[in-house]
Amino acid sequence: MSHIASTSELQEAAAAIAEADRIAIDTEFHSERRYYPRLLLVQIHVPDFGTVLVDPLVKGALETVAEGLRTTPWMLHGGYYDIVLMQRALGTVPDDIIDTQVLAGLCATDFPCRFERIAERWLGMTVQKGQTLSDWSKRPLDKEQLAYAALDAQLLPSMIERLVEQVESLGRLEIAHMACREAALEAIDPPSVDLSWRKIRGTQVLHRQQVAVLQELSGWREKLARQLDQPARSVVSDGILLWLARHQPLSRRALSPRKIPKGVVKRHGQDLLECVSRASQRQEWAWPRHVREYTRDAERRSWLETLARIDGAKASWSRRLVLPSWLADLLAVGIESRDEQAQLIGPWREQLWGDRLWAAQQGQVALSIPERATGG
Repeated sequence: MSHIASTSELQEAAAAIAEADRIAIDTEFHSERRYYPRLLLVQIHVPDFGTVLVDPLVKGALETVAEGLRTTPWMLHGGYYDIVLMQRALGTVPDDIIDTQVLAGLCATDFPCRFERIAERWLGMTVQKGQTLSDWSKRPLDKEQLAYAALDAQLLPSMIERLVEQVESLGRLEIAHMACREAALEAIDPPSVDLSWRKIRGTQVLHRQQVAVLQELSGWREKLARQLDQPARSVVSDGILLWLARHQPLSRRALSPRKIPKGVVKRHGQDLLECVSRASQRQEWAWPRHVREYTRDAERRSWLETLARIDGAKASWSRRLVLPSWLADLLAVGIESRDEQAQLIGPWREQLWGDRLWAAQQGQVALSIPERATGG
């Protein structure tokens, strides 16, 4: 069905969704100038029924199929924003969600693996993504847009089937379900705003006390961005927050006009100064741990990432999934016990790589450069 579903078609789809074992979901949205992207199209593929395109801008359209969407297990591709948007629209999402990118990251080194790459590698298909930057807010949507949107949802069941076969052959199906659940929970229950500073590039040059100031500033910015429904960086730029964390001004006169635009000072100057003041009074124990450049922690992180890359290449899993940068940082600043490691990395990573990681932390793993192949 490469057209927007009518009311009667939505009613038929609602019954099929409620009876299905699992459905494929995809969405189209625009995120420019918003904190939360605007949901503009929902594509639902129900095996043995077909693909339904739902226009969330039509009053009552999404509500017609909402009941089944809340409970029937989902198949997604890179579904973070799909989950965020659908949870906001539906109020809740199913507990059982499986994601192609997570599956691919547990049987190959690519992560996050692009949709067209998965289609090519596991389905032998060439998929053109020419409508990726399409204007999904316009109405009516044209035939090319609708066909493109429908195809993404239609291919998901075949992708999931092939990826599950591959993951199962490696003995990682249980791990995959745990990893998919963890990925879904990151969208359902986002991390505290106190951790938003980790998304800012350039923190490796800061001392821990400066990171405490940056944490305060970044948390304030994140809360305000949500209230205003604006991208966080449009409220105050990363560069300004980093400058404030380094120089820690305590008066308006100390706010550099060369570094901070007058408009930012007028709108947010007092709040920024209060953040700096609060954070500067923190005790050392309340300063965040982070990896500073040219330190032993930085060397340890680099070594762990190299180990993960080598082990992943040998065992067919992705370093970026198993050891993302934020986790490498936390491991690099020091783990005192195996229980602490298990709690930090979570059950599926512990099951997949915990023994090897702990041995590395204990200095019991060595790396070597393999000999060059001869001939050929």
